[in-house]
Formats: sequence, C-alpha cells, structure tokens
Amino acid sequence: PIMGQLAVAIRYNQNDEQLQQQTRQLEAQIKTQQQDIEEKDQSLDAFQKIDQALLNTLDIDQLLDALIEHIVIQKYFRSLVISLVNYHKQTMQGVRNAFPSNEGIQHQSGELATYNLSDTQKILPLVVKTGQLQIIDSPDDPRLDPPKPPFEPWKNKIAFFIPVKFEDQTLAVLATGCPPDQKDIILNRIRLLEPFLNHVAIALKHAQLHQESKEHALIQEINLKIRNTVQEMKQESDLHHVMHTCLIEIQKWKPDLCTLAIHRMVDQTQGIIESFRVDQNGPIKQSPTKNTRPSQMQEWFPEKNELTNQLQTLNTVLIDDLDKENPTTANAIRLRFNNHPIQSLIDIPFSRGILSIHSVLPKAFSVREETVFQNIIETSTKE
Repeated sequence: PIMGQLAVAIRYNQNDEQLQQQTRQLEAQIKTQQQDIEEKDQSLDAFQKIDQALLNTLDIDQLLDALIEHIVIQKYFRSLVISLVNYHKQTMQGVRNAFPSNEGIQHQSGELATYNLSDTQKILPLVVKTGQLQIIDSPDDPRLDPPKPPFEPWKNKIAFFIPVKFEDQTLAVLATGCPPDQKDIILNRIRLLEPFLNHVAIALKHAQLHQESKEHALIQEINLKIRNTVQEMKQESDLHHVMHTCLIEIQKWKPDLCTLAIHRMVDQTQGIIESFRVDQNGPIKQSPTKNTRPSQMQEWFPEKNELTNQLQTLNTVLIDDLDKENPTTANAIRLRFNNHPIQSLIDIPFSRGILSIHSVLPKAFSVREETVFQNIIETSTKE
C-alpha cells in the first residue's frame, strides 16, 4: 500500500508540473497576443491620425510634419528621415529628420543631404531605382553615407529604407534604424505600414500636382509682369530696369537666384561685349579697368575668352557647381558680379546674345527651369 500511494503521488506531481508548464505556455501566448493587439491598435491609431491629416491638406510641408508627428513622436519608429524624389532634376533631397536625444525628439526640416538618382552605388538612389525595401546591417556598408551631426549615427544599428510608391514610381524614401535585437519588431511594423503607405503616396502625388499648378500660375504671373515692363521700355538703356524686374519677379519662384545678365556682342572684330548685369539692388556697376570701354556696360576682350566664344557659338552652357570649375574661371565670373557667392549658372543663347542666370545653390537648374527661362527671354527681349 505504501508503494502504491507513492506511485500515485509521483504521478500527481508529474501531472501538476505538466499542468504548470502548460499554464506558463498559455500565459506566454496570451501575453504575446495582447502585445500584438496593442501593437496593431497603436499602428491603427497612428495611421488614422495621419489619414486625417492627409485628408485635410494639399501642402507637402504639412503632410511631412504629420508623418514625423505620428510615426516618431508617437514612437512607432524611434527615428525617421524623409527624402523626396525630384524627377525634373534627377535628384533626391532629404527634407525631414527626427530622432531621440537627451532633450527629447530632435526635428530638422529643410534641405538636407542631396543625391543624384544616377548614383545607385548609394542606398537612397538604389531604393528609388528598385522600388524595394532595403536593409543594411553594417555601418561600414559602402552604400551608406556616414551621417553628419546632428543626424543620429548608424553605429550598432540596423538601417531600413522604405519606398513610398505611386503606381510604379517611387516618390519618397523613409529611413529608420533600430538596435539588432529589435529587427523583427521593426520589420513587422514596416509590414503593417506598407498598405498605409499607398495612402501617403496618393496624398504626396496630389500635393505635388497642387504645387505644380500653383507654380504654373505664378510663372504666368511673372511673365505677365515682365511683358508689361518690356512694353514700358522707351529706350535701350531701360534694359537694366527690365532685367532687374526679371530678377525680382523670378525670385518669387526661385529665391536662390542672385544675379542676372544679358551679354551681347557689340563689335566682333575688336572683341567688344556689352553686358547688362543686375542683382537684388539693381544694376551692377563695373569698376573701371583697362578693358572697360567706352562705357561701364562695355568690356573689351582683344583676345578670345570663354564669353566671346559663347557669343559666337551661341551654345547653352550649364555649370552645376562653380567650386568644381577652374579657379581662374570661377573667380572671373564672380568678379564680374561684384563677388556674389554664385554656385551654379546657366547661359541661354538668343539671337542677339546670351541670358546668364546665377544661383547661390549648386545644381540649381534643370531642363524644366531652362524651358521657363526660354519663355522669359522671348518676353523680355521681344523676340
């Protein structure tokens, strides 16, 4: 009887241990399910708030701020960098950056890092080209540029690059990071986010179309103002006033422009060029030099240089970054414009000379800008 009671007690104890193990497993499953439900509720809440923001605006800046607010500040992702694609310029530009710090969430906006879409050795242009999620596990990966302060360093983090696509076209890329032990959590959040990104893409596309429509109306208004100014011209010397009006009006569309000029060949045999140069304050006065004759608007180049060659060939010239050109050429161009900090320029020919347009930004001009400037030339020169 004693051995029988002992056997019963052992079986009871084994059953009790099995029951406790099953209970622990069930509790773990319930906890995981509760975490999944909380995660989905958090995601749904963030998505609903962003959806509401998308419905209430056609302004790209407000849309981007809503993404930062509800994805980072609500801690869906711990950090977020948003880059927008510009197919006109074949570039992409970082426009928002948010990440945690000791002082809370740091938030940057404006023009951050810029990439050429052709540079698919870098991760962001690669995502635009493939339209697929890219993950980088190593901070030494050559596709990943080391971020500069105040960007959060990638060290000891996994980086995720998420395309935002409208149909087959990538409009933006979202970048975030996390410690290695949170990789599966972030991948799951990205999977939850992907269907919602279709809404973001549609909102971005509508906002871009709205912005292009406003831009087109502004350009029409600029052309009308320039045309009216041209019609008020009474003599050739009024061209300085027309050019100044051109600059002031175009800056409403492209505020990075700093100077404009029209160069015309007066006497090809003697190499005399006439230039009408203006900046924000009006005509640029040239300091008298041995090459200045017979007025401050005319310069004498007895030997051929790049400007005289341009006026003879009438070819369009685009310089994306003056700092990368021959220093002598760069200094000569800036000197002609009272040392304005010109970074890029485009020279567009017309039948009587060249319209020269200058920006304080590198890579400021695309094919689209060139087309707009061609229209302005037709207006301002009565061609």
